[in-house]
Amino acid sequence: MKKGFSLLLVAFVVITILFIQYEEKSIKAPLETSDTGEIKVLNITIAKWSPDRDSYISGNAVYLYGGFLGYCSDAFTYNISGSTIDIYILEDWTVDVLFNRTPRRVKTVAGETVTLVCPLVLLGGRLVIELEDMPENLTINVWLDDYRDRKVELRLYERWHLKNGSVQRGAYPPLKGIRTLSIEQVRNIIEKHGLFNIEDQKR
Repeated sequence: MKKGFSLLLVAFVVITILFIQYEEKSIKAPLETSDTGEIKVLNITIAKWSPDRDSYISGNAVYLYGGFLGYCSDAFTYNISGSTIDIYILEDWTVDVLFNRTPRRVKTVAGETVTLVCPLVLLGGRLVIELEDMPENLTINVWLDDYRDRKVELRLYERWHLKNGSVQRGAYPPLKGIRTLSIEQVRNIIEKHGLFNIEDQKR
């Protein structure tokens, strides 16, 4: 009887260890890159409110380059406050949020609000949410309550190529190096293609 119980206990411990290792690998493993080519990133830096307490876009450049993948199936809205991110889900989707380049996958359902705590990233001045397929309509509301000099770097993944100096969706040849676009160019691209909306918000 005791021998059988001991065997069951050992089996339980082994299964538990294997499960924990599997979970750790599923969290820490790098996200797969696209098999169709390099993935470009639309990288927008969003900063603290201006003196009149408006949120605004800061910086003079937006960069396109390759990196990890995440996935999103529809539009969403999220707010940054302190060291947490509140994400309101409009449709069922899965997102990979990277904390210091470590993906943490969050699965959600429509109508949920998910709060992610990431003090290390925000205190270091950087937040990265990476999406594979950018929604047609994406509203970004950003509130930064403290650390006036802190900037939050937002990366939205999409497949891009450059043609005649503009950014377009679709198949593209690999882009060598980094192409820099001004904020005004990005605003024009957003308005022209309706890729997503960046709304200036008043507190």
